[in-house]
Amino acid sequence: MYRFFRECLIRVPCDSGAMFRPAAGLVILVGFVGLSPGCEESDGSGGTAVSPISASGSEDGTGVAATPTAAARGGLQVPQTQPALQGVAGNLQPTTNVVSSGPAPVVFDPPAVDLGYLLPNQKVNTIIQVRNIGAEPLKITLVKPSCTCTTLDDLAGTVIPPGESVSLSAQVKARQKPSPLTSSVTFSFEGYAESSKVLISAQVARPIRTIPQIFNCATDQPLSGQVVVESIDGRPFTIWAANRQPPEYIGFDPATDEPRNVYVLQWDVSQYTQQTMPGWWVIETDHPDCPVVDVWVRHQWNRPKGRAGRRWRLETEHVVIDGINAGESGEFTVEIAKLGRDDIHLVQSLSNEFDAELVSIQRDGADTEATVRITPAAGHHGLLYGTIQFISTAHSQKLTVIGTVFE
Repeated sequence: MYRFFRECLIRVPCDSGAMFRPAAGLVILVGFVGLSPGCEESDGSGGTAVSPISASGSEDGTGVAATPTAAARGGLQVPQTQPALQGVAGNLQPTTNVVSSGPAPVVFDPPAVDLGYLLPNQKVNTIIQVRNIGAEPLKITLVKPSCTCTTLDDLAGTVIPPGESVSLSAQVKARQKPSPLTSSVTFSFEGYAESSKVLISAQVARPIRTIPQIFNCATDQPLSGQVVVESIDGRPFTIWAANRQPPEYIGFDPATDEPRNVYVLQWDVSQYTQQTMPGWWVIETDHPDCPVVDVWVRHQWNRPKGRAGRRWRLETEHVVIDGINAGESGEFTVEIAKLGRDDIHLVQSLSNEFDAELVSIQRDGADTEATVRITPAAGHHGLLYGTIQFISTAHSQKLTVIGTVFE
């Protein structure tokens, strides 16, 4: 068609005073291209250009051709609103990228990542294989995690040949508070409008967990109930106390029954006042890896305060430091968000059960970790439960510390 059109142009005499007559030839060519949007024309340089004219015969998809504006091209009046004819007059160049509305032809191995149980603050690495099952090379344009708990390799710009795979290394850091962890990794690919996701899940728990993990004592909710206490590793253990009181077992007699790896306890916080309502219901055990287990008591009297706005904040309301031998100290780290140019210059204990001191502040870009040392008071044994305060020039925040002191 292109050759025929060129021959027509050669055969028709043109001069500066004559209008271009083979308009019918132009209309035929435009109609042909409009009916064949998938056709490609050589641009003379070895490449190809795809006409962007819609199948409706007009650029706006209405079926009505736009009014052409003329420009001189060697004496020819060429409609400027027709990209295909511009290509005929000069070199054909693609003006748009074809984008598929569906997902890219990829499969992930595994299709979803289940990390199982993670300890608080534990870091774990995982690998996700990204396989191109299409017939053309596939370029990754973006790989993005849904939360800061997940860090990834930067695969943006990586091209995956047909039938081949690339590996994505991801590191997941568990939160400090026991809770379900859900994250995802979003992949975007060149030429595809729809992104693809891989879900990552885990259960953050201590070696002994409780079901439920929260006592919901909000308005109109009961102030007592039952809680399951079980060891994740299946190891039998003994419960010494529950909220500083002898445990109230259901279906178990410690005088006659052997230790188990799972118990059912009765809990009750109805006897507390606004001044004495505990923030956490603490269970003490003889499990070597988990001497204390905490359950959040969600009540209007101890509801956590709102975010600090633009000020820095601690990323948790409490920490559990497990066991400290009598006469020794224990340390823990806590993450601080949005510290910026401010600095923590003091950590002090608000409890008579232990002293607290700031050991160090570590900054890594926008991330900040504070290390704190806890020293139990002389003669203190058993449960350690109290509050410390972080103080900077512009702000202060309290943190509950839970642990135990071995004799």
